[in-house]
Amino acid sequence: MKNNIFFLFLLSIILACGSTNKSSTLNAVAIRWSIPLVNPADGSLQKMADSCYLYYLDSLVLIRVPYAHTEYSYGKINDTKTNRDTTSVIKKETKFKNYIFKKDNPFGLQFETITSISFQRFNVDSLLKAKTFKGVRFYNEVNDTLVESIKISDEILLEKYIPKTKIDESYSDSTYLYLNSDLNGINYTLSKQIDSLKKKKLYQVKYIYNEIPNGISGHVTLPKREFIFSFTEMRVENQIEIINFFNRFKKYSK
Repeated sequence: MKNNIFFLFLLSIILACGSTNKSSTLNAVAIRWSIPLVNPADGSLQKMADSCYLYYLDSLVLIRVPYAHTEYSYGKINDTKTNRDTTSVIKKETKFKNYIFKKDNPFGLQFETITSISFQRFNVDSLLKAKTFKGVRFYNEVNDTLVESIKISDEILLEKYIPKTKIDESYSDSTYLYLNSDLNGINYTLSKQIDSLKKKKLYQVKYIYNEIPNGISGHVTLPKREFIFSFTEMRVENQIEIINFFNRFKKYSK
């Protein structure tokens, strides 16, 4: 029995990988951002954060966008005093919207699950701008001045910038750029311009806003805030599932 189970498991891997080139390499990155929001009533901070996951295989890209899914049960309470509807939570889980496209193609296909029969076309450029920071300028080469460069290791460099002029309060008081040459082979980029200029991959940007005392910005003190945008290389634990998504795209994009 154990041998049969092992054979079936091995067969599933072969079938999942069968339509891909043997020299193909599947790699992935996780993109994350966090932004603190200020409560105008008391100056307290509430963090907004989000993430998505990019998988690369040859010329194909899969972007998985997580979302919270909740299942409910519905019923009624019937007695002599009341007759009302009730709702209770059965299950909470994280699900994903799966967007797959071929590099340099303007449109891709979005699948809800690996078994979805139906799919939707989407605009690749719009998705990249909305979820992967495409087009974002993380520093201004004209207005930002390098004030400190810290070599964290042979591979990792931290550069600190301050603006020559703060035109308005949307400008941070300082910008930290984190670069790593070990990530130069990664498909994803936060900034092609910076990667090319520094010969290292920009993997994290931190905007720091200093505290603004009460009376300068309004009725409350604005605390120190940090806006963070980053990506990390990620191990692909669910290779069979991801490759099956790519194969599904190949089937329906013909």
